[in-house]
Amino acid sequence: MGRVLIGSVVAGIAVFLWGFIFWGMTPLPYSSLSRTVDDAAAGRALMEQLPQTGTYLVPGRHNSADVQKSLFEAGPIAMVFFNREGKPMTSVVQMVQGLLYSIVIALLVGAALYLFSRAVTGYTERVLLVGVIGVAGAIAMPLANIIWWYFPAGWQLWNALYQAVSWLIMALILPSFVPRPAPRVSGHS
Repeated sequence: MGRVLIGSVVAGIAVFLWGFIFWGMTPLPYSSLSRTVDDAAAGRALMEQLPQTGTYLVPGRHNSADVQKSLFEAGPIAMVFFNREGKPMTSVVQMVQGLLYSIVIALLVGAALYLFSRAVTGYTERVLLVGVIGVAGAIAMPLANIIWWYFPAGWQLWNALYQAVSWLIMALILPSFVPRPAPRVSGHS
């Protein structure tokens, strides 16, 4: 299991670096974001209408069914993830948390590969297993958000691409660190 831990650290660092490049050094994912007319005015309106940090659904489910239906059909429809307090754009703590997150996810995937090492023995089989499951997981939530919550596709698809590539990075790295199982010895005498 020691090799799996080492592989998880290597894969976690690789995924972290991919995230740093994708989110921090390229403008691509941000090209899908809409712009407010006036960020300061939009911020003031949010502060006025949203009483606390949280997630808001507009129109909210606190309305009666008839009012909610009417407001929903008239628009606007929104889900707002709102933080009343300012935060640093990036911080050392956030970077460390992101790196640990990547390592923990890689460790879980590595542990799964280890548990299934008798059934999935070859490098290519392991890459395909992690890759297919990972890409399915990467697209599941973004597509669900587009379908069920009416999220605009752009940001969701960029997230799906980022996650899919992250999984493919893990799929290529982790299998070489998961030991092959010892052949089973037949108990015939």
